[in-house]
Amino acid sequence: MTAAVIAQTAGNGIDTRKPIIPPAATHLGSLAGTERVLVTKLKSDGSMDPTPYYVSVEDIADNGDTDTPVTSNLLNASVATGSAVSLSTGTAKDITSVALTEGTWLVKGMVYFKAAGTTTVTRAVACVSATLDTVDTTPGRFANTYLAGATGTNIGQDIAVSGMFGEFVVGSGGATVHLVGQATFGVSTLTAYGQIDAIQLA
Repeated sequence: MTAAVIAQTAGNGIDTRKPIIPPAATHLGSLAGTERVLVTKLKSDGSMDPTPYYVSVEDIADNGDTDTPVTSNLLNASVATGSAVSLSTGTAKDITSVALTEGTWLVKGMVYFKAAGTTTVTRAVACVSATLDTVDTTPGRFANTYLAGATGTNIGQDIAVSGMFGEFVVGSGGATVHLVGQATFGVSTLTAYGQIDAIQLA
């Protein structure tokens, strides 16, 4: 099983902000010196297994132990297509959000834009943001797609915007991170739905 691994405590110069994608969790022997790593297992369809794991590299080297689950450091929230949020052209709108506790979190999101048949869509923007109804243009936290005024009928499917990853350092009072969508469109209606996921790094 493929594993996406992010170093929790790096004693060997690993950049803790960047994911390491080894072919399997048991191939981490070369990371000796890292005290603990956070292992997020991926399903065959590419989505995250909802149960992350803290793993000692020394344990992997000794006996392949990757079965110490941590159930409190992965949060997610989603809105289904049937509950999609209505948008106004050029206006950022919250789709859903997650409440984070103190610590350092990696947050990612995906937004789907659903256009009526005659709606002309020029641009679709999605982001993970610390501010309600606001597009965060911090590099990495937002993504956008240009569609040159295509209609919902011509597009033929919901418009997916993904690739937003942001690191958020949260203080003792906690914080909310929002999944936000914004689009430029005309003629008819456009709605948005999607999912936000947060993994605690420290």
